[in-house]
Amino acid sequence: MTFSMLSHGHAEAFMLEQELPTSMRLWMAASERCDYVGHALFDSRELEAILNVSGQAVRTALAKLKRAGVIADESTSRHVFLVGVSNGTGQARRLAERRHMETIGRRYAGPSRPRS
Repeated sequence: MTFSMLSHGHAEAFMLEQELPTSMRLWMAASERCDYVGHALFDSRELEAILNVSGQAVRTALAKLKRAGVIADESTSRHVFLVGVSNGTGQARRLAERRHMETIGRRYAGPSRPRS
């Protein structure tokens, strides 16, 4: 559950029942998926499938949300950085910590060597 106090089921039902703009539906999907620091990860073309729109529609929605200042400029269709949103659940905290540790692991792993 995020700060908006909508459960995943409520948010999904609302998105499907209402004629909401794609940008609003994208924000809702990202807020449900975000970790403790407001970072939402999606697989390639996952947002297109979730929102049932084209890749161009996702890019347009991202641009609108960036202009509105509700997502960070570095946001993409795979990495949405919500501005001023955090998810305080234990699961979200663990997700953020795991991502942080994975990033550190990649940064300090050194060059990969071919297997013999």
